[in-house]
Amino acid sequence: MPHRPEVSVSEVARGEVGAKNSKLPFFSASGFWHETIYRFSQKILRFFSFIFFRLFTDLEIEGRENFRNPILFSGRPVIIAANHLSLFDPLVVGLAVPLFSGLYPLRFIAKDQLFIDLFSRIFFGSLGSMPAFRGQGVDKSLDAPKKILSKNGTVVIFPEGKRNTGEGLLPPRAGVGILAKEFPNCIIIPLAVSGTHKVSNPFSFSYPRVVARVGEPFSLSSSPRSVEESEPMAVAEYIMSKIAAEYEMIKK
Repeated sequence: MPHRPEVSVSEVARGEVGAKNSKLPFFSASGFWHETIYRFSQKILRFFSFIFFRLFTDLEIEGRENFRNPILFSGRPVIIAANHLSLFDPLVVGLAVPLFSGLYPLRFIAKDQLFIDLFSRIFFGSLGSMPAFRGQGVDKSLDAPKKILSKNGTVVIFPEGKRNTGEGLLPPRAGVGILAKEFPNCIIIPLAVSGTHKVSNPFSFSYPRVVARVGEPFSLSSSPRSVEESEPMAVAEYIMSKIAAEYEMIKK
């Protein structure tokens, strides 16, 4: 059997994997055909996710009426900011966003380890995921999301920057604050997720309670001046406080 060469994360970050293995594009791009692929694949995944969560969990979506807020029909870019507990979180976020809300395709910021080989890059990339390059600097990780927002697209970000294995929420990283500062008119939707970490073995039929709670959309430009003029880290903490408020509502 021929030896399969190992690929480092740094090679993925520099785009060398595609150069070595394939002429296929790196799916962090945005354009008509890319967005068509993302939208189509996400709708298919959403269908199977719905079946999975209905069969194996007690899924609840709260606050969905906030997606009918007129501010979301203003043609402005959107950031959906959610806490992160499990690999299932992106699926729950996708189920929380109404299919015909006009927010699709959703562009997820994901860890770069998910793009370590060609198959993973094509699979996760075709679903609209964009890698966050750890150790490569925040500017490199936010380059693709900024391009999406500049075209009035929808970016999904987990401000904590990693999965939380404990109780409560982790402190945010500055990334979401940087995006909000650069696009002060963009709409930010806080979304709290609970219970996804309990879906470790769906065939145990324990039917864990999984909840996604959608908060009221807001923008940095409509927030208190003290927040709007703050540094990115303080803005990230403000956004995280909005997520925390929804998370506490779930826990009541």
